[in-house]
Amino acid sequence: MNIVCTHIVTMFNNLICLKFHPYSDIYVAREERLSFSLSEPPIFFSSSLMELHINVEDFTDCLYLLDGRFKQLHTFYVDVHWFPPPSPVIINKEELIHLKCFSLTCDLKMLFYEESVVPLLHRMSNIEQLSLYIIIDRLYDPYNSFVDGDNLKKDIICHMPKLKNFVFSIHSIINHLDFSINLPSNQDIQRTFKDLEDYQIVSYIDYFPNEKSGRCHIYSCPSQMRYYYKLANSFPGGLFKSVRHVFLYDEHPFEFEFFIRIAQACPFLKTLVMENESPQNYEQFKKSNVDNRNLPIIKYPHLTLLNLLCAHNDYIEQFLDNTKTCLSNNIHLVVDYNSLQTVTYNFTRNTTRVNCVNIRLDKIASDPIFTENLTLMKRSSNGVIKLLDDSIFDRFYSQILPKIHHKIKWLDLEPLSMERILLAVDYPNLHGLSLFNIERELGVRLFGEESHLDRIFKNQITTLNITLAENNIIASTSDIMNIVCTHILTMFNNLICLKFHPYSNIHVASDERLSFSLKEPPTFFSSSLMELHINVEDFTDCLYLLDGRFKQLHTFYVNVHVFFSPTQAIINKVPGLETGLIFMAQPGPTRPS
Repeated sequence: MNIVCTHIVTMFNNLICLKFHPYSDIYVAREERLSFSLSEPPIFFSSSLMELHINVEDFTDCLYLLDGRFKQLHTFYVDVHWFPPPSPVIINKEELIHLKCFSLTCDLKMLFYEESVVPLLHRMSNIEQLSLYIIIDRLYDPYNSFVDGDNLKKDIICHMPKLKNFVFSIHSIINHLDFSINLPSNQDIQRTFKDLEDYQIVSYIDYFPNEKSGRCHIYSCPSQMRYYYKLANSFPGGLFKSVRHVFLYDEHPFEFEFFIRIAQACPFLKTLVMENESPQNYEQFKKSNVDNRNLPIIKYPHLTLLNLLCAHNDYIEQFLDNTKTCLSNNIHLVVDYNSLQTVTYNFTRNTTRVNCVNIRLDKIASDPIFTENLTLMKRSSNGVIKLLDDSIFDRFYSQILPKIHHKIKWLDLEPLSMERILLAVDYPNLHGLSLFNIERELGVRLFGEESHLDRIFKNQITTLNITLAENNIIASTSDIMNIVCTHILTMFNNLICLKFHPYSNIHVASDERLSFSLKEPPTFFSSSLMELHINVEDFTDCLYLLDGRFKQLHTFYVNVHVFFSPTQAIINKVPGLETGLIFMAQPGPTRPS
């Protein structure tokens, strides 16, 4: 940065305006800031430069740039990383007579406001536009007082007779408070704005007994601040279109409604940092988990960084639960890994999977717990299965699967994407599948003789869960059940466990059951199948399945629709069921004897 700046200012003889990072609204790293050594001050000058936008490491660098080397400078926007103690090496007292516009931003706390910033502002007697976005820590202030309207008038406004536009966001922090005495209230602060009728000023105060500290925030409206520091429950609301970064802090819990207010107030929020170890109110937390339908889903469409390292698990759960929060793609999450495991049930919790997909997975993708079982679909509260959003699916397909395919052991897939996913890469360790909404045509294509997936299905898959589509037009679902079941048991040579409709906890309709004709009994067999969960139309179908065609079967869950009178066509006396036979019979007609 120093070399580039020196070369530019030296070479460009007629340079009038110079802007570094003019389009940046995010944190600027230290190596991207201008920084001078006290022993080696800058050597460049310019007699033409009139406007400069720059990021510097500390306030000393700012003073170097205002020591007269830019004699025509009238507009100066500077972002200062931090404020060191004032240096006696730089003694700037000359009036900045050409300076008409000055903007100072610092996102870290400054300890020497009166010794550093105030003297600089007193040199700007011709200033017309002033912007201050600063956080003042009164640690060394003998009065330990908040910055209020009286300070603005005494230290700034009365020294700038030509000031036309003053925009500010000033946080001031006082420490070592004695809470046994009367402390300033927000009404006290508001009274100090009495002679500032030309300004619309908002203020609020937070006190933190555990820290023995207090914080006052005063800002002009309409607000142009980009960073909201230690926003607490007392947040008055409003609309802050310029805010890109928010730091949430409180000793009291943040409830769900608070995050709704934040999302509405800061629609273009990019980074969110939270520090709050207090669990959410139990009743609210319980309500949000039991009946999410009554709560709106909070959306952060532009969020790229979410730091929950110092947040209670309740807040991690809230941000990752897709029934409560919708995160944008490619979120960088900073969080305690043990907390992440707890909240996501070791990355198996359905409601956290979608938002976990949106998280930047550079580190998580290496974790076997996350990569072993993947759900690449969405499931609504009423059980409707949907394809992932295009952006999420494309990212998974192109960026994540190539990195983790060799670790995947189980996939949950929906019909529109399952073939594309299964054909995308090799899955050497894949042994389990859950396939949803299978229709007849898809079932034949997936499990038929000409299937492109026969290599995976024949030798790798040992556990298969199948849910059939409910809205088949070409054929009844029972027809599909027979076709799919026949194709599966013919193709899957090493299948150990087969479950139909494993996630259904409601009545299974007659057309979703396996049903054979006495004239056309089933022709499939399996020497590997050990566990079968299935719905059949009548008890005769159950007997067909227990006629010895599954020689290794030891677990059999069957839901029988009706029981007819025994038929002489099937005589089964085959032993070998180790766990017994579980019947779930539903009322139905009986065949007369």
